[in-house]
Amino acid sequence: MGKSYLDYLIYTDYYRVTAKTFNMKTKIKTIINYNISAGFRVVYAYRKYKDSSEKHKLNRIFWKSFYKHIMEKYGVEFPIQVECGSGLIIYHPNGIVIHPNAIFGSNCSILQQVTIGNSKKDRNIVAHFGNRCMLGAGSKIIGPINVGDDVSIGAGSVVTRSFSNNVSVGGVPARVLDNKHTPVLYNINYKTYEEWKSGKEI
Repeated sequence: MGKSYLDYLIYTDYYRVTAKTFNMKTKIKTIINYNISAGFRVVYAYRKYKDSSEKHKLNRIFWKSFYKHIMEKYGVEFPIQVECGSGLIIYHPNGIVIHPNAIFGSNCSILQQVTIGNSKKDRNIVAHFGNRCMLGAGSKIIGPINVGDDVSIGAGSVVTRSFSNNVSVGGVPARVLDNKHTPVLYNINYKTYEEWKSGKEI
């Protein structure tokens, strides 16, 4: 079986956590919960069930059961309708609630107790995040807003309006704290899809 884009996404997610390559041994550890990050297990379950729902009908029952178990075990709501780019990392997944229509770019980071929800004005349109966004612990992002690239949202913040690129925001309601901001992100130097698929070293 050839390398799929799903496999690549899982490689990038795992690399963000460990700076290592995801392999069969790691896959088994992820499923049986042996010395594996809880946050990565959430991301892995989301990726596998989302893919099985779209393509592989025979695997759907297994991955649905695994996904449900993981979400209940860690107290997370991360629907498979959510769209996420490569290199997603979740730290301490407990209490995270994500609206099904949320969209994340590449290399985003989510901490515990984050909520992404709708406003009373429109229940179907919620936040869209650019690349390399950091969502701090306990932050609430509410309503139909756009968050640009390289944005950090402080712990406990309530975000109800859009913000442009390269800012750090915080407070209730959130305001710009730094307008020349670059988030500190770990292990984003993974291979491109083309490099990974060809086996090219970097």
